[in-house]
Amino acid sequence: MSDHAANLLGALAVAVADAQSAAMRTATGGDLSGVAALTTLLDHPGLSIRELSTVLGITHSGTVRLVDRLAGRGLVTRATGTDRRQAPLSLTGDGAAAARRALRARQDVLEDVLAPLDPGERDRFARLTAKLLAGIPHDRAHARQICRLCRHDRCRGDACPVGAAVDEAGEFDAGLNR
Repeated sequence: MSDHAANLLGALAVAVADAQSAAMRTATGGDLSGVAALTTLLDHPGLSIRELSTVLGITHSGTVRLVDRLAGRGLVTRATGTDRRQAPLSLTGDGAAAARRALRARQDVLEDVLAPLDPGERDRFARLTAKLLAGIPHDRAHARQICRLCRHDRCRGDACPVGAAVDEAGEFDAGLNR
């Protein structure tokens, strides 16, 4: 039965990832890396290219190109400074609106997935999922990658099993913790 449970989990993960990715891309008109950058900057304004690159799990040069595309669409701005690599990034009003649309689209997909469960089943599912998630992150950077599309206003501090797991391990990445 363990192999069957693992296979079911894999199929669920793919189905949910595909559905939420498609909904978020449609909501913003961009690719998933762009969506992840927008949702990350909504919760963590002022990140540098380096910090954003770590969260997104893409190269520095890839992040520069991504930010250039988002800036070209009027969604992201870079503060001016002596070192462009450390210049804080922020969302424009349009960028914040796009991030909120993406998060709403994701929420709608996830609500649809959970719809067949009654409230008690949802509670049990949430507890079991939190237990599984707590065992996944290696460090703070990995935790940020896992949660890059999350609604951080719904899952913060001890309510976030991913963040709490790395906090217990003593990992902390300044500016990205919460």
